[in-house]
Amino acid sequence: IVFNDGALSQIDIKQQSRELPTRGVRWERREDFAQVMNGLGGTGFVARTEADYTAALDAALASGKPCLIDVHVDPVGYLQQLKAMRG
Repeated sequence: IVFNDGALSQIDIKQQSRELPTRGVRWERREDFAQVMNGLGGTGFVARTEADYTAALDAALASGKPCLIDVHVDPVGYLQQLKAMRG
């Protein structure tokens, strides 16, 4: 399972907190990790909703072969989560 937010968000947050410019941590388009898995001979799934995720997880567990679920997530809450965890 890959939680795909289209960036290296935790590094991005650290850069911002140090008032550094954001460099090398954001993609212009979200990478398709499911397609990478398909190219490697496994099965890739994309989940954009909770229902997509549940269906993909069920299918992956039933497949009997290597699978990857590319879960698209919104990173908007990461900064608040990090502040809550670290104080």
